[in-house]
Amino acid sequence: MRTRIAVVLIAGTSLVACGQSTPMAPSASGAGVVQSGAVIRGTVVTSGAGSSVPLNGSSLASLGLVVSIVGSSRSSMVSTRGQFELDGVPPGSVELRFTGPGVDARVTLDGITEHDDIRITVRVTGTSAALEEERREHSDSGVEIEGTLTSIGPGRTLRIGSTAVVVSDGATIRRGGRSIAFTDLRLGDFVEIHGSMTNGTITATVVNLEDDEAEDDEDDDEDENDDDGEDEDEDDDDDDHGGSGRR
Repeated sequence: MRTRIAVVLIAGTSLVACGQSTPMAPSASGAGVVQSGAVIRGTVVTSGAGSSVPLNGSSLASLGLVVSIVGSSRSSMVSTRGQFELDGVPPGSVELRFTGPGVDARVTLDGITEHDDIRITVRVTGTSAALEEERREHSDSGVEIEGTLTSIGPGRTLRIGSTAVVVSDGATIRRGGRSIAFTDLRLGDFVEIHGSMTNGTITATVVNLEDDEAEDDEDDDEDENDDDGEDEDEDDDDDDHGGSGRR
């Protein structure tokens, strides 16, 4: 099951922050100066007992965990609460690297645009890092969310990971291109939501779900290929035995 959650929100423009970043407290070159590049604010979480990263935030900081942008001088220490901030992030794709004792992991963020305000949660285990949640604020009120459906509540409310969403009465809901009802949504569905945010409330107007039948067809094709391979092996064995008999 995929756990990655991507959220694109729209807000106003941030002020400039230059130089090396510090966790949750960017520096500024002066009031009224337009920021060059995006800002990434993140939280590091762990994968449970036995991982290379301790479970509590203070231990994360005591490890001296550092987050940097590969190919640049931008970096940030992880705070005692497991938080970090990077400013002046260039548009396009960037690779974040998490380093510390027993930790050297990377994760990529694609499609970054100028003035993005990006909030992410990253799960780190030794040499592995995975995005669990991503939220982006741009310059208008458009919202895009991708992730696993974790809650279905009254009043046509959903929760995608930790993000609450209200599905409008006239929203288009599709599974693999087929229109379905709100009541057909299931926990664990991987959804893509489009909508808007007003006064902190996200309202979905389009909800797209993965097509279960398409996934089942792919599984069936793999099974058929495996069966064909087994049949060919059996035929080869029969030929070998038949040839031995004739000799």
